[in-house]
Parts: sequence; structure tokens; C-alpha cells
Amino acid sequence: MLENPRRSVILIGLLAIASIALLIWAKVGDKFNLGLDLRGGTALVYDVDFQAAKAEGLVSKDADDDQLLQETVDIIYRRIDPTGVLEATVTKRGNNGFLVELPGMSTAEALAVKQRIQNLGRLEMRVVATPTYEVKVNGEDVERQLDLAKEKQLLQDWLGKDDNKARVQADPSAINLYNNRARTGDNGSPHLAWYPALIKPKLNDPKRWDGGVGGADTVRLYEDADVMQPPKDKDAKLVQLVPINVEETYFQGSQLDASDVYAGQDPRSGKPCVYYAFQPKFETPYADWSEKWTGKASAIILNGVVESTPVFEGRIPGRGIITMGSGTLTHANELAKVLKTGSLQVRPELQSDTQIGSTLGEDAIRRGLISMALGATAVVAFMLWYYRLAGLVAIAALFLNVLLLVAAMVVIRATLTLPGIAGIVLTLGMAVDANILIYERIREEIGRGKDLLQAVRAGFDRALLTILDANITTFLAGLVLYNVGVGPVRGFAVTLMVGIATSVFTAYFGARLIFHYLLEWDKLKGFRVNSWFANVNFDWLRWSRTAAFASIVVMAGGLLHFFTAPREKVLGLDFTGGASLQVALKEPMTRDQIKSRLLANEEFGREFPDPQIITAGGTGADGQAKSFAVKLKLTPDELRQIGEQRQQAAQRGENFEPPYLKLFRTILADALVDSPFDSASVVPQPDSQNADGSLNLHFVEPVKIADVKSALEKRYRVSDVRVPSDTAAEAGSTVQVTFDVPKDTKEDNLFQLVIEPLKDLKTADDRPLELSRPFPEASEIGGRIVGEFKMAAIGAMILSWFLIAMYVRIRFHELKYGIAAVVALVHDVLITLGIVCLCNRLGLVNAEVDMGLIAALLTIIGYSINDTIVIFDRVRENLSDEARLGINESFRDLLNRSINQTFSRTILTTSHTLFVVLAQFLVNYGSGSSLEGFSFALLVGFTVGTYSTAFIATPIVLWAKSREKTPPPGSATAVEPVPQTA
Repeated sequence: MLENPRRSVILIGLLAIASIALLIWAKVGDKFNLGLDLRGGTALVYDVDFQAAKAEGLVSKDADDDQLLQETVDIIYRRIDPTGVLEATVTKRGNNGFLVELPGMSTAEALAVKQRIQNLGRLEMRVVATPTYEVKVNGEDVERQLDLAKEKQLLQDWLGKDDNKARVQADPSAINLYNNRARTGDNGSPHLAWYPALIKPKLNDPKRWDGGVGGADTVRLYEDADVMQPPKDKDAKLVQLVPINVEETYFQGSQLDASDVYAGQDPRSGKPCVYYAFQPKFETPYADWSEKWTGKASAIILNGVVESTPVFEGRIPGRGIITMGSGTLTHANELAKVLKTGSLQVRPELQSDTQIGSTLGEDAIRRGLISMALGATAVVAFMLWYYRLAGLVAIAALFLNVLLLVAAMVVIRATLTLPGIAGIVLTLGMAVDANILIYERIREEIGRGKDLLQAVRAGFDRALLTILDANITTFLAGLVLYNVGVGPVRGFAVTLMVGIATSVFTAYFGARLIFHYLLEWDKLKGFRVNSWFANVNFDWLRWSRTAAFASIVVMAGGLLHFFTAPREKVLGLDFTGGASLQVALKEPMTRDQIKSRLLANEEFGREFPDPQIITAGGTGADGQAKSFAVKLKLTPDELRQIGEQRQQAAQRGENFEPPYLKLFRTILADALVDSPFDSASVVPQPDSQNADGSLNLHFVEPVKIADVKSALEKRYRVSDVRVPSDTAAEAGSTVQVTFDVPKDTKEDNLFQLVIEPLKDLKTADDRPLELSRPFPEASEIGGRIVGEFKMAAIGAMILSWFLIAMYVRIRFHELKYGIAAVVALVHDVLITLGIVCLCNRLGLVNAEVDMGLIAALLTIIGYSINDTIVIFDRVRENLSDEARLGINESFRDLLNRSINQTFSRTILTTSHTLFVVLAQFLVNYGSGSSLEGFSFALLVGFTVGTYSTAFIATPIVLWAKSREKTPPPGSATAVEPVPQTA
């Protein structure tokens, strides 16, 4: 049956061995990337000080803070997860911060992400100052002069005053103190600015300095002897100052073509570099600019630091390279990622770094694994019983498929999450479907009287086109989702596309190879399979009107509920946003214990029926922890009210605690750690304008009394510092402080007065001092699925539908098949969405519209189009047979016959897929886990997808056919021969 079976054996054997070795390496090295929902990871909290940036002139004073924050969040997300396979999340936090959640990764990977986040990515391409330059005045070029010798002397004079030189050496950005003065005319030319260039230790030889930038007019803040001395450490630096003409035309990183920025090696020096190209509209201006300055030095400036000063050798057609000096290819890759995503207006500042547990929880993960095992067992048992030896072949091919798929995910460093599982479920379903297509075709060929060898050969050959058509349409959807979608949609698309490739390979080539040897070894004597539903003769199209009416009613009812029901009852936290807080407990508890305690409170259960609770920080072997991260869903009105109340409290100079924190404080009162302070009082002193301010401070670890007193005495007159429970103690976790304050000081303000002087204090064990806080972090956050994500997801879905329609139109030579397939897909998505939302509202299942449901809808699209294409391929084959044999059959009867011929395959494939999904749903039903809603949506969607192929897509083809013009009597109608398919 195969001409070169040994080659196939070698290829499949090498792939299997390589995959097994890769999985062993990944297991030993802990290289399996599990997402936040399955494994947990790291939560990073950042603040962005827009007000300070506005005061420094870095940002326009009229800029909207909320818009700046959203732009920052979008850039950060693209930097962290440009391909979508990492499955990181970035959400707005309050009015000036954001929360980054990263799945488990190594320390080095996490450090690289943090550095990428705080890299401004501000790229400028300028000209090193020359004595003569031109500017546009009233549209004409006017020549101007710069006295560089004078400018250099003025800078050196400034550096010689006060501590300016030492200040710039310590922080090169301090040169802006001079530049800002010069631009106001106080000192030097307003047309010139000095930019720092840094000489750093060589990475491959840290005992030697790397080269600096050239130029006779640079100002060095070091002596020749300094360069001769080895660097003190890897962070050492020497500073040069380079004169830059700020009047001359320059280019920015925002003008680059992000798709053409990548890391590589400089062909001349062999050093790592970043290749860049400008957007088309900037190519000619850049080329003209480079030609104008041929023979002169340009300056590549990144984040205000001159990286290099290459000399223009001639006209550059809109592209170039940035050399990395002593940097590595890793550094070049990091810079390329930053430049691709654009520059940040303000540098984010890291506030906290916390390890968090899995969002699904251990119980949900355990249920998920049990359900997958039950589903897989059911599929294996059914395949063995129904197809016997052929079923064993299919199982072997499926095992190889899983092996290759998981190994591929390890290679591309994809993170496995709930959407990723959805992609795997779909690809495995399609892999089983491909085997069933082949086996059903073999059964048909045997029924037509062919011997076993001919039947097997025909079964594989005639099923190939159908398998390719079904998988290519789904692959097109995945390709669009990857290129247009963002976030977990891209992760789903990656898994789906890789899975399709492995499914086609294993189903056609792997199974065929096994069949070849079974036939050669004469092991298929008496080969036969069951033939359920093989002789179905049902008039499907007779019920098309009834089905269409029922679909319209269900769709209208579901959509009416979706659009009229309160948003908080329909949408999940991913859409609505809410509150994010961290809870610190005195004694450790499990996730289920704290959740049960919260939900036992009637008010909390009513307001927050589905809180997302995960461990934060260290966790014991029994799953207990002292710190938990909690997310609560809040409505837009609640978020708005909390924002207004916080603003009003700030205007009154009062502290504000949102309602959800008060509720937590009430429910967990005895379990929470102490507040940072209590017992605050202000007692006026007789005949004085001052008062005695007193309060108790609570710390996580003991602090020395003498240290607290010494720090406070630098700012206040301190009356007393002691441990309330033991006045003779030299250290303690609770410290009472009494100090002088103005009479009109409010009690709530005492804490802010004392905490600033204590911020750099150490504990008694010389560790950073940390206040005891019941809620170390608490803020309102935005939804993950906002603005750009919504539009990208909708756009991706629409574009994928369009491409599917066009592909089907090309393969079937008629547009009606493509239109019918897409209408069925839209029908399946809307019906599923409506039913899921209605059942959730009635309390039948826990299934809000969240990231899990989006993953389920994407899976349903791939599954449904696969089923539809199989029937349409049979219609195409039957049309070709009729034309070849001269059979005259009505198009309506042909459609019915095609559905009946493939009905066995439809039932078998659907039942296999539903085995897995139904097991997942039954195991998770009532658990409140997102897996419950996810599996329920798949259950509904797969059922609706099977129904729509026969009752929606096929009737639309018949209706479209009836609208076509009938050829006049006696005319000949040419029928194009079509390849034989399954």
C-alpha cells in the first residue's frame, strides 16, 4: 500500500523519540509552562506617576490620565506576551497603576520581564551637533552657526560648580538640569542639548571596559587613568556627554515598522544588533536625511542615552541597524521586543512582587484531570469495541498525536491554560474524526464489493481531500485569530494550529503506515466494523422550516436575555472589572476554608457569589497559607461610586475604605492580622499650640525601640516610644509612639506623619521593616477584556468567517456553500451564547461570559465547520458521480442522500467528542469552577453544531440553488469533474 514504508517508519520513529526525549527533558527541568489558572505564578503591582511626569514636562499637562494608563497597559501587554503563548494578564489598577499576572516562570525569565516592563523604549535618531546647520524659516532653509568650543566650555564650567559632575556621574539623566537651563537661555544655546553615553564593562570580560562613542566635541567625565583601571563591578559606568542639535530633523521609534524590527548580528563586526525599518511614509524622509548628513555622525539614542554614533556613509533607504556594543543576542532580542511595542510615556515603578496560586484551585484542577481521564477512557473503550483492531490503530495514532502536540508546545514555550485545553480538545476531536472518516469510507468500499486491500487504499485516498478541507478551514480560523486576536485568543490559536498539523499527519500517515504492515503481515483477515446508522433514509429537509423557526425562537430569546439582563448577571470579572485585594491572616487557612467563611455571610454571598480566591506568598504542604489574593466582581455603577467616594474623602483629607474592605474586615475580624496602627489620639497640651499625638504601630516582625525613637527624633520632639505590653522591652512587634503635633492635627493623619521617617528602618534581625496590614494591597481593577480586546476578538471572528466562506467557495466552485457554512457558524455561536446565559441566569449552571466562554465559542466554531465541510464534500462527490454516470436526481434528494451517507460518521464523531466534554461537565457540575461553564458551553455548542449542519447549512444551500436561473429547455449544462472525496 505504501511505496517506501521504511522511510515512513524512520520518520515517525525519529519524531516519536525526539518528542519523548523532549518531554523527559521538560519534566526533569520543570519546563512545562502551566498558566495562572492551572499553576499560579507571579503578581506584580506597578504604579505610574503621571502627575510628576506632567510637572517634569515628560507628558502634556492636558493629557488624560485614564487614557495614558490604558495606553501604558496596552504597550506593557504587547511587550510581555507578543505571541500570546505566555498567557500573561495586564489590567488597570486604580487611577495610576496596573497589575501584571505572570504564569510560573524561572527567576531569570521573570527578571527579564520586569526589565522589559520598566524599559521606556524611547528611541531617537538624531544628528551629533555640527558648527553649521540649517533650519526652515518661512519655508526656506536658513543657515545657522553653533560655537561648539564655547558650548563645551560652558558645560565644563557648570560641571565644575557645586556637585554637578558627581551628580551626573551617579545619575546621567541629571544632565537635563543643565539642558533645561540652556533651553531657557540662561546658559548656553537653546538649540543644543547634551546626551549621556555610557562606557560599561565588557560582558565577556568584565575586567575591561567596553568602547565609548567617538567625537572630538564630547565631554568626558572621567580621566584616562580611569579607563586603565578595571571596573569595580558589573554595574560600574563611565560617562561621556555628546552634543546633539535639537533643532535638526530627527526620527523616533514610533515611526518604525514593528513587523520589520528583529535581532541579529552586524555582518561587519559580528556583534549582536537590532535591524529596523521605517514605515513606508517615513522611508523617503529618512533616506533624504541620511543623504544630507553623509560623512557626519548620527546618534542612536535609547531612553535618553546615546548607544552609538555611526557615521552616514551615503543614502540609507529607510532601514538600518542598532549595534549592541558588548551586549549579547539576548539583549538584542529584548531591545527588539521593546521597540516593536512602542515607547512608554512614564516609567512604571514596581510596588509589590507576590507569588500566587492557581486561579482554578486545586479542587477544580483535580476535577478537570478526573474528567479528562474518564472521557479518554470512554473514547478508547468505544473505539476498541466498535472498530476492533482498527480502533486500536486509531488509538495508537491518537497517542502519537498527543505526544507530538505536547512536545511542540514545549518547543514553542506555549503556556497551557483553559483556552489551551480548549484547543487540545478540539484538535483531538478532529483527530478522532479523521480516523472515523477513513474507517467509514473503508466500510463503504467493502460494501461495494472491493477486497480489503483495495478498500483500505480507497478509504485513505478518498478521505484525504475531506480531511484536508475540514482541517484547512479550521486552520484558517486559527491563523486569523492569531494575527488579529490578542490575549488568550492567540494562545488558543497557536494550540489549534499546531494540533491540526499533528492531527492530519498522525491520522493519515501514521495510521496508514500501521495498516500497511497489518495487511503485509496478513493480520486483517475477517476485518469488519460495526455499521450503525449505515442505512439511514431520513428526509432531513422536510423539517428545515420547523428547525429554522425553532432556531430563530431560541436565538431571539437567548439574545434578548443577553442584552436585557443586568450586565453583572451575565458578564464575568474578565469583562466587568472589580476589586483586587490581598488578605493577611494571623493563622494559616486553606483556600476552601476562607471561601466557605466568606460565603457563609449572607451579605457577602449576595453581593459576591463567585469570588476568585488564590493563595499568595508561601504555601504549606497541606495547601494552607497566611496570605490570599482575592478578586471580586463589581458593577460599573459600584466602581464609579467607589471612585467618587475616594475622591471626596481625599478632598476632606480623610482616609477612605471601600465597602468591600469593610465587609471583609467584619467577616474576618478575628482572623486578620493587626492593622498598621490603632489607638490614635490627639491630646492638647496646656498653654501650648501643640498636642501629644499618640498611636500604636504594628509590624510583621519585631523592631528595636531605640531605632524607632532615633528615626522619629530627626523630625519630631518625641515624648515616649515603648512596647505597650512590656515597657522595659528593647524590641517588639507593637510599638506605642507619643510625639508633638500641631493642635489641629486629625487623629487619622498621625499614621502618615510617623510612617515617612520610618520607611528605611530595619527589623531587629536587620531585614526590611514591614508594617502589619490586613490588606497589603487593595484597589479597583479593570476587566481583562476591554476596548482593544473586544474589537480584536470580534474582528478576528468576522475575518475568519470571511476566509472560510472564500475557501469553501474556491474548493466547491460556488459561493452558496461558503455562505451556508458561515451562516451555520454564526447560528451556532448565537444559540450557544443565548442558552448558556439563560441557564446561568436561571441558576442551572455557573457559566458567566468570561475568558473561558470565549475559548469555548472559538472551539465550537472549529468543530462546527469541520462537520459541515464533511457533508458538503459528500454533496460535491455525489454531484460529480451523477454527472459522470448520467443520473438524473433532484438536488433536494441528493442533499438528503449526502446527509444520510455521512450520518454514521456524524453520530460517531459527535459521541466521541461528547464523551470527553460530558465527563468534564458532570465532574465539575455544582463546583462553581469556571470549568463548569466552559464544559457546559462546549456541550451545548457541539450539539448545536451537529444539528445546524443538517437543518441550517444544508437547507440554505438548497434555497440558494432554487434561486439560481434554470437553463432554457434543450440547453447543455457543463459539469466540471470533481476529485473523489469522502
